[in-house]
Amino acid sequence: MTKAIILLPSAPEGGGLWAIGDREGVTQSGDWQGGDALPIELVVADDLTVILPGLKVATRRLALPVTGDKALESAARLAFEDILAEPVDRFHFAFGVTGHDGRRTVSAIPIDLIEGSLAYLRELELGPTAITVDHLAIAGEDARDHLLFSETATVAYLSDGAFTVPAEMGADLLALMPLAANADVTAAGGHPPKGGGADRSLPDRDALAAYWFGKVMAHRPPNALRGRFRRRTDWRGVGKRVRMPVALSLGVIALWLGGVAIEGMKYQRVADQLYDEAAARFSEAFPATPIRDLSRQASRLGGGATTDRFLPLSSRLAAALESHDEVQLEGLRYGQDGELVADLRFPNTAALEQVREDLRTGGITAREGETIRREADGSSVGQLFVGGAQ
Repeated sequence: MTKAIILLPSAPEGGGLWAIGDREGVTQSGDWQGGDALPIELVVADDLTVILPGLKVATRRLALPVTGDKALESAARLAFEDILAEPVDRFHFAFGVTGHDGRRTVSAIPIDLIEGSLAYLRELELGPTAITVDHLAIAGEDARDHLLFSETATVAYLSDGAFTVPAEMGADLLALMPLAANADVTAAGGHPPKGGGADRSLPDRDALAAYWFGKVMAHRPPNALRGRFRRRTDWRGVGKRVRMPVALSLGVIALWLGGVAIEGMKYQRVADQLYDEAAARFSEAFPATPIRDLSRQASRLGGGATTDRFLPLSSRLAAALESHDEVQLEGLRYGQDGELVADLRFPNTAALEQVREDLRTGGITAREGETIRREADGSSVGQLFVGGAQ
């Protein structure tokens, strides 16, 4: 399963990070500005976690003796309403799991931050499976304090809460707070904390992307896609997975149809040429006889019905009549069921039956009409229904 993370910047025009990999580690990573194109692997990733900047997010470790989504939401609102600078209804809450101490991590995230991020991600054609915050993603499975010092921000996850502050404020703020003796400290891009060293140093942005990817893979941070932002089936995301093969298939089909169209036009030109030659020869042989379109005539007489079976049916009928000179064709039209109705003049019913049997022998259904009219010259006029249902 392909997993990916994106660290969104504080503003769309800022720089972000992305990384793609699996349980073995990062396979690709990069640094991108707001207008840059993202790799297709991010679009089709099975599991995409988006990490938001936590500068405007308040996070606490709370004991909430309730269960159920609505009950947790109500308890979190009561716990945060006195510490938030804005009304609590402007915030959305993300909840971590309950720890061994009976407390869970609760984050109040501005609703406009999530909505703006989702809109931005939709523009990039990305559908995240999880949205979290940087100081939530930095935490580990252990009970240690975790800190990251970078060029732009200080990110901290402590025993009583978590926060993200601008880089220039981070060291001064942490100087006022006691840290665990075994705190895990990371310095990114050569920005170590004041007055102390770091457990590890990340030399470049690729190393920083790998750091975030490893954090998310090591534990699943609280996901803000709950409640009103609960992730629903995104059929566009499903479409993204098959976009390339479908596009290739459609391209092949388009080429095939184009070839068929070209072949069709070529054969149509040949057919038109043969028709013109036949019409010219007919006019030379019978200069006073008009050329009639029997297919159009049959359609008109049949009330506008059309069928692409006119040529095969009429040709079989003509072949049968050619073998029986005594049977003459008086007219053609379509019946209600799309069958061809031939008005025939014949000397006796035996001749009509022979034409019918010749058609049946050739695989064409044929039946006689119910009415036969006797003419003054002794011949009979009747109908033969050709090409109906078996």
